[in-house]
Amino acid sequence: MTKTIIFAGHFDIFERLKDVQQKTITDALKIKGDQAILVGDIGADGKLALFIKEGIEGVKDVYRFRKEDCRSMCVLTQLPKEKELDYIIDLDQYEQAIAILRKENKTIFESLKNDFLYDLSCNFRDEYAKIVREKIVPFLVRIRLKKYKLERDQIKLFSERQLRNKVSKRTKHQTKRNLKEQSWRQINTLREMGKQFLLGPMELVNERGNPLCRGIMLSLYETIAICGYTKIIQLYTKEHHSSLTKAQFLFERVTDQLPQIRGKNLEFEYRWY
Repeated sequence: MTKTIIFAGHFDIFERLKDVQQKTITDALKIKGDQAILVGDIGADGKLALFIKEGIEGVKDVYRFRKEDCRSMCVLTQLPKEKELDYIIDLDQYEQAIAILRKENKTIFESLKNDFLYDLSCNFRDEYAKIVREKIVPFLVRIRLKKYKLERDQIKLFSERQLRNKVSKRTKHQTKRNLKEQSWRQINTLREMGKQFLLGPMELVNERGNPLCRGIMLSLYETIAICGYTKIIQLYTKEHHSSLTKAQFLFERVTDQLPQIRGKNLEFEYRWY
């Protein structure tokens, strides 16, 4: 029996709603299966911290750095061009996030007005990251679901941040038996070069140790296969073609080498916008 999951409406925290995102949601709801959204929550804490200290120009620097850091044609969230940044960045979301932060911990907010995030004490950084992760991001996700006219129980949410962390975990040396069985190090074509990991010729983790889009998507495909899905339908803009299809290529070549998904086939279907 086919068990289908449909991904649409992919968005980044702190970015405005686009008409095409709403269109993918509308079309996805016409397809039978479990509805899902991949939430771009990577770096939300860094963006907010820079907005508090430097305003919109600080946020623009985050996008500029991401382009330099990825240096790849397949960026999971298609990075906007410089001239598009003023339109993409949603100032209302930043103001809503600041209100939550001030309510949860005004001392951290005041500190971020004067210091960069990495200058704060470890305890402050940890507490701030927790507030962003557990209070601010869920609030902004609820706002987006409301704009999509979706109820929370209608949708399965997947976090890019959690998938990125899973990539890092899968590529680390593991000593516990259950973790070793989940490790991607079993894949015979996986190569380690310092902090960098490549699967065949494709880079999963860059030389800075940051998981890239195809690694994150490979982690997503592994996750949904473990959940028992046999088909995935993805409604995305054409700019995402490279990252999605390359991750599919990798997934189909490693399934027999990973015990958790061995013998689990996943059928892929795309609808481009």
